[in-house]
Amino acid sequence: MTNYIDYLESLSKKQLMVMLARQRQDENQGIAVVGLGCRLPGGIDDPRSLWTALREGRVVPTESAGPPTDSLGRARWNLDAPDLAPIADVLRSGAYLNDVDLFDADYFGITEQEAERMDPQQRLLLEVTVQALADANLTRADLRRQRVGIFIGASTVEYPIAWVRNRVPADDLSPHMALGNTLSATSGRIGFMLGVNGPAMTIETSSSSALTAMHLAAQALRRRECDVALVGACQLLLSPLTTAVLGKPGMLSSAGRSRPFTTEADGHVRGEGCGILVVKRHSDAVADGDLPYALLRGSAVYSHGDRPSMAVTAGAGQKTVIELALRSAGVEPLDVQYVEAQANGSRLGGLIEAESLAEAYERRSPTAPPLYLGSCKANLGYLETASGAVGLMKTVLALAHGEVPPQVGTENLDPGVAWDRTGLRFADKPMAWPSDGRRLAGVSSFGFTGINAHVILEGVPGRQRSEAAPTAPGVPALLVLSAHNDAALAATADRLHRHLDQRAEWDHHTVCRTLAHGRDHLPVRAAAVVTGRSELLDALAAGPVQRVTRAGIHVELPELDDSRLRAVLTTSLGAGFEPLAARIRGCAEAMGLPALDGLLADGQALPEGTWLAWAMGWYELLTAVGLRVSGGLFGGRYRHVLSDVVAERTGTTEVAARWQAGALGAVPPRPVAADVTVTGNVWVLGAAATAEAVPVPLAELDAAGWLHLVGEQYAAGAEIVFTELSARAGQALCRLPGPALTGRRYWPEGYQWS
Repeated sequence: MTNYIDYLESLSKKQLMVMLARQRQDENQGIAVVGLGCRLPGGIDDPRSLWTALREGRVVPTESAGPPTDSLGRARWNLDAPDLAPIADVLRSGAYLNDVDLFDADYFGITEQEAERMDPQQRLLLEVTVQALADANLTRADLRRQRVGIFIGASTVEYPIAWVRNRVPADDLSPHMALGNTLSATSGRIGFMLGVNGPAMTIETSSSSALTAMHLAAQALRRRECDVALVGACQLLLSPLTTAVLGKPGMLSSAGRSRPFTTEADGHVRGEGCGILVVKRHSDAVADGDLPYALLRGSAVYSHGDRPSMAVTAGAGQKTVIELALRSAGVEPLDVQYVEAQANGSRLGGLIEAESLAEAYERRSPTAPPLYLGSCKANLGYLETASGAVGLMKTVLALAHGEVPPQVGTENLDPGVAWDRTGLRFADKPMAWPSDGRRLAGVSSFGFTGINAHVILEGVPGRQRSEAAPTAPGVPALLVLSAHNDAALAATADRLHRHLDQRAEWDHHTVCRTLAHGRDHLPVRAAAVVTGRSELLDALAAGPVQRVTRAGIHVELPELDDSRLRAVLTTSLGAGFEPLAARIRGCAEAMGLPALDGLLADGQALPEGTWLAWAMGWYELLTAVGLRVSGGLFGGRYRHVLSDVVAERTGTTEVAARWQAGALGAVPPRPVAADVTVTGNVWVLGAAATAEAVPVPLAELDAAGWLHLVGEQYAAGAEIVFTELSARAGQALCRLPGPALTGRRYWPEGYQWS
C-alpha cells in the first residue's frame, strides 16, 4: 500500500485526474449484448421468431395442453399410472417443450453412454449456446484467444428421479451419472465443450437466477476477469412431482394460464425453455465491429429479509433493488420508459409489484411521464428459473427494434391497482418506443426465496442502421458451408436458404463474409462461387456442392511475353484481386522494382524481374490463404528460382535480396534437386504432370476462378485463412442462423415415467 501511495503522490494533478477518469469509465462502461440463442415454447427457436411472437401478441396454448411428447410421440408422463393419476389434472397445463429426448451428441463429441446419462438441461444449454455464438458471429477460435466467462442459471435436477422411482437396479449405475446430474456441470460443460478459459459458475437464486448471472457477468467483464461472457438459464420439468408440490399452496393457475396484471390472474402456469445471451464490454464490441442489440447499464441483486414469509417478495425489497440498479446505471427514474416486470400471474404479486414500480420509478402521479409495463409470462408461461433470460431477451429485442410489443390482457386490467392515478401504462398494440432520446428499460426478476434482481438496459444509438452496405451484383464471392456430418450439412444449407428467402435486406458478399469469418469450419464441407442473391439462393437450394477430396494443388507458371505479362498483371492488380495485388506489390518493392501500377497506367515498358515478382506474389498468397502447393510447371529464365521457392528450399524474401544483389544466377543446365525433372524448357516439380495433379494455370485465373480454386480446396479440407481473402476488421457481418444440429434419441427406458 505504501508503494502505491508513493506512486500516486508522484503523479501530477492532470495525470491523477486522467487515471481516475479511466478507472471510472472501466467501472461503468456499458456491457453489449451481441448474441442471442433460445429454445422456447411454441416452436420459438431463434431471436427473430421470439420477436415475431411477442409483436403479434401470440399466446402459447397452455390450458390442458397435455404432457409434452418425445420424438417417438410418447407422453413424458403416463398420467394413468397409479402414482400419477391423483396429480394428473395439474400436469395437463403447461408451456412445454417437445422432443427433449433428442440431442446431437456427435456434434459435441459426446459418447452415447454419456449422452444418455446427462441431464437434458445440460444438453439443451449446449445446443442453445451454439446458436447464440453463431448469432454473435463468434467462433471457437475467436473464443480461445480470449478469456471467456460462463454464468448459467439452473435449479433442480429432475432427470434421475424417474430412475429412482422405477427402481432401476444398481448394476445400471454409470460413472457418467455424476457429472451428468451435477448443477455445476451446466456451466462447466459449456466451457469444456468450447475449450475456453475463464470464470464459470452455476447460479441458483430461483426465478432471479438469469438476472443474477447477468449481474455477476457484468462485474467480471468490467473487472477484466473475462473478455466475453455467456449468460443464461435453462429449465425443464422432467419430474411431475415438483409441479404437484407447487400446486399445493395455490401457486398454480386453476385455469392453466399466466395472466399478469389482469382481473383473471389466479397464479401461474409452469413453462420450460432455455435462453443464452452473449455479452462483452461495449468498447470491445465497437472495436470488433459488432452491432449490439442493447447495452446493460447497471444492475443490482438484493434480498430483503424483513418480510412476512420466505416465499413472499416484499414491496420494500423490490423498491430497493430497483433503486440500487438505477444508481449503478447512473440513470434517473423518470428517464426509464419501459419495464419488463416479474409479474407471473399471481394477483397479489402483481399488486405489490405495480405499487413498487410506481414508487421506485416515481410514477405515483398520472401526470408523470408514462412508464410502460410488460410481462412475457402472458405469452409463454412462467419459465421460473429461465424466466429472467426470456425477459432480458424480450427487452433487448424491443430496444433493438425501437418498439414496445403489446401486452396480452390489457382489456381486463386488475382494478385493484389504481392505474389512472399513476404513470404506469401498457401497450395494447406494437408502438414506437416512447422516446426520441435515450431508450432506457428495466427488467425485474424476483426469486421465491427472496433474492431480487433488476437490470437497466439501453438501446444502442444508431442500432437501426443497415448492418452492411450492399455489394453490387456481379462481383464474385465465395460461399462456404460446413457441418459435422452430411445430414447436418444439407440441413444447414436448407435452414440458411429459408432464412434468406424470407428477407430482402441482405447482399451476397455480406452473407458469404459472415459464413467465412463468423462460423466454425467443420470436417464435412461444401463451397460455391456466387455473383448475386439469386445465385446464392440457387446454390443453397441445390444442396451441398463442390464436394471434392483432392487436397493440395500444383501450379503452372509459364514464361510470358511482354504483351501477355502486361495483360495478366493488369488483371492481378485489379478489382477482385486485392489480396494478390498487395502481395505482388510487396514482392516488387522488396526487389527494388518501380511501382508497377504507374508503369501500366503510363504504358511504359515493364522492367526485368516483373514476371518473377508476379509469380512470387501468387505463391505468397496461395500459402498465406492456406493452400498447400506441392508441385508445378515453371517456365522462363527464373524457373529454377521458382521451383526452389515452391519446394521450400528458399523463400521469397531471400530471393528478393539475391535479386537486389544480382546473385540469382542463370538457369543451370540441369536441376540439382531430385524432385525436379525437365521437359523442354519447363521445369517440373513433383508429380505436376500426372492426371491426378492437373496444374492450375495461374495466369488464366480471373477473380471467380481464383475463388473457385479456394473453394475447392476448402471443401477438400484445407484450413483456409479467410482474413487473407477479405479482412474482417471494419467489415460488418450479418446475423444468420447457426449450424443445424441433427438429434438422436438419448433417453433410456429407466428414465421414462411410464
